Amino acid sequence: MKKQNYNYGKVATFLILTLVPLLSQSAIMQYTFEGVVTGFESYHSGLSINDFDVTVGETEVTYVFEVDFDANNSTSTNSAGTWSYFYTETISGSIINGMQSNANYQGFNWVRPSDSMGQITGTQLDVRVQTSEFITDNWRVQDWEIGQSFRSIDSGCFAGGDSGCAVYAYGDVMLTSITAVPVPGAIILFMSGVFGLGIFRKII
Repeated sequence: MKKQNYNYGKVATFLILTLVPLLSQSAIMQYTFEGVVTGFESYHSGLSINDFDVTVGETEVTYVFEVDFDANNSTSTNSAGTWSYFYTETISGSIINGMQSNANYQGFNWVRPSDSMGQITGTQLDVRVQTSEFITDNWRVQDWEIGQSFRSIDSGCFAGGDSGCAVYAYGDVMLTSITAVPVPGAIILFMSGVFGLGIFRKII
């Protein structure tokens, strides 16, 4: 009986060591950008840079996004070019906290007749990070690499302006990390496996 339990223990160990690394692989990646504000623009008649805690050339920013190239995929083509969309969401970092002025944006690669551009953004916080072939050859978001520089656009829409609502803080940012977001189910499986191994060892 102990021999049989011992074999079950070996099988459980093998399955855990084999399946957990596979299940823990996530399509969702977390992209982190760090940099500094390089410009400010307001289309709101009642708001200026003095109304925000922003100093051009000094204020530092750190933007974090979730990116999943396998989710929300779609394509749109017209005379301006072809957009290939995918899921992105801003997790943190916005310094212009107004209503979203581009809430329908998502991540995309835009192939245009004149040039091409990749961009990620989100609906929770209105921040965009983008590039073009004039900044880097790796313009597709899938090809972005740690250490590359990009342009950030941090914006918000504020009620009460006579000439517009949008306020923008532009920045030069660098992609500093790309990490996988763990799958919760895989973590639960791993903990269950560890618990199961403990039981098997007691039986043995």
